[in-house]
Amino acid sequence: MAGWSDVKALAKAKFKVTHDDGDTFEVLFEYKTGRHQKVVVTHFDAFECTWVRFRSMVCRKDEMDPSVALAWNSEFSVGALALMDDHYAILHSTPLDTLDPEELERPLRILAYVADKLEKDYTRGNDIF
Repeated sequence: MAGWSDVKALAKAKFKVTHDDGDTFEVLFEYKTGRHQKVVVTHFDAFECTWVRFRSMVCRKDEMDPSVALAWNSEFSVGALALMDDHYAILHSTPLDTLDPEELERPLRILAYVADKLEKDYTRGNDIF
């Protein structure tokens, strides 16, 4: 993919983008069950490269034991749970210069699905994020 603007254009063409502030955009997934999950996509520079980061919130930190979160990380094919302030989020990053359309779509869909499943399981079924 050529650049960040191309990433945003593809996301807007394929998904429901609910917010775009230039450096960050949010994709909202709406499931047939009535549940929703938001994935935030941003870009950043590290290791002489521009990266794209996907993030979806899961639950408050007091709703999941840290050892359970670490055990879940061993099961994920895409992303990992991380503690962000008082919440767990599932994160995935990939270099922008090698990102192709499938590498954009797949993490968006997987992170939303996994985060929503964990959210449902660890927030007593609440649909918070």
